[in-house]
Amino acid sequence: MSRAVAPVRQPRLNHATLAEQVYDFLREQILTNAVAPDSTLPEESLAQSFNVSRVPVREALRRLAAEGLVVITPRQGAVVASLSPRQFLDAYRVREALEALAVGLAVPRLTPADLAELDRLDAEMIRHADAGDSDAFFA
Repeated sequence: MSRAVAPVRQPRLNHATLAEQVYDFLREQILTNAVAPDSTLPEESLAQSFNVSRVPVREALRRLAAEGLVVITPRQGAVVASLSPRQFLDAYRVREALEALAVGLAVPRLTPADLAELDRLDAEMIRHADAGDSDAFFA
């Protein structure tokens, strides 16, 4: 007679490639201004800090460049992109249109629990605004 084996609780595995993990981290750092516009992103030092070869770093930087977050200049390296006032305004307009569309699609599907969570988040944002904590407000 065979015995049933109890399921073993598996840890969450990160199936992302090294390049994806480097990309995700750098993208988050750029979008939150933890890495400022015009900052250099040297492949070698990034590879050392991530404890990876330069290949995943190079792949991540190319992907960020394709999104316009990084500018890569041959034989000079990668730099965090900075937006011109016109680019900033264009991006803001696109974001505004997408957010309005998202709200229009989401509202008919909101549950009472969703509305309660929105109220909680609104109150939290007001507290952060009153405290002058812009990082927490936007988070």
